[in-house]
Amino acid sequence: IVWNVTQDQAGEDDDNPELMICNYIDPSKIISKRGHIEVSGNLSLMVGGAAHSYVVTFYSDDSMVDNSAVPEWSVTPPSCGGIHYTQKDNKLTVQADDTMKLIGEFITISVRDTQHTYEPYTFTINCMVM
Repeated sequence: IVWNVTQDQAGEDDDNPELMICNYIDPSKIISKRGHIEVSGNLSLMVGGAAHSYVVTFYSDDSMVDNSAVPEWSVTPPSCGGIHYTQKDNKLTVQADDTMKLIGEFITISVRDTQHTYEPYTFTINCMVM
């Protein structure tokens, strides 16, 4: 294990000498993200099978559906390729080619709103044999 330590000058504007913490961020001044994100869909994708859809719903702090939030999807397919996906509104559709090299591979998907109001929601899909 290697530890690299750097020194920070004491007395900076953001230091808190009472707590003995440099670069202190007051938790009461942190703007928290609101609500939460839920995604429905199957976490297994059959190689060569039908496409699977994933639907995102944004919920405000009061647990009401936030229809104003626009999803921003990020898909990280396996390096071997063979994954196809499309996005329309709040739905992402994913399909895997019929190729043995995809069996046991994973697809990582992350979704958040385009305004970055919500924390990203990330999940992994397992490519399986039919």
